Amino acid sequence: MRYFIMALAVLTAPPVFAQAEADLKPGEIVKDCDFCTDLVLVPAGEFTMGSDPALPGTDMNRGEGPQVKINIVKPFLLAKTETTHGQFKRFVEETGYQVKPGCRVWDNEFVDKPEASWRNPYQPAKPLDNHPVGCVSWDDAQAFIAWLSKKIGKAYRLPTEAEWEYAARAGTDTLRFWGDNPDEACHWANTFDVSGQEKYPFPWSHSACKDGYADMAPVGSFKPNPFGLQDMIGNVWE
Repeated sequence: MRYFIMALAVLTAPPVFAQAEADLKPGEIVKDCDFCTDLVLVPAGEFTMGSDPALPGTDMNRGEGPQVKINIVKPFLLAKTETTHGQFKRFVEETGYQVKPGCRVWDNEFVDKPEASWRNPYQPAKPLDNHPVGCVSWDDAQAFIAWLSKKIGKAYRLPTEAEWEYAARAGTDTLRFWGDNPDEACHWANTFDVSGQEKYPFPWSHSACKDGYADMAPVGSFKPNPFGLQDMIGNVWE
């Protein structure tokens, strides 16, 4: 199933290497080609995966628990930002890969739109090359990564669920990596805030700040988390 809602979408998740170069230090950046996303070395470490049921907003029915201690035994390289529309377009143009259309979009409710596609994910209808790619499936992500691995000559892969959450938390144990105050989101992530609420007056709670993006934001528009990664929260749904 492909999804796309106002500021979220199933995305070609950031690729990682199976093994990081031993001479790198945490936070250092690797760039494999002129069009490749910067890769950031994420250190090894331990964290608690899953949400604390006592915290506000936790929904155990959505798979947010139970909490489990996870040990990330080796450092790994993770893309600094989300895969862009332009990068995915280059893959499609070079390979002729056919992405099946169809997306679940928000239209006063979640609705499957057979005409929606990565080229037109509805919000916005014509994404810019520096927007994150949306309306793609896991199979599409695997095809993109296989192409990239062959082109660059290194073994890219998708992060595991544990690796992704570890990287998103970035060594913090607060509600969000920047702290517990949702009203500070506009410095760090494209979430549903005043900008979104002004364009889409849904009866939802929203951050009391304004980041200027009612829909998708270009990748890398917000401050990085403590691991040096951007776009790990908000913008598109991974």
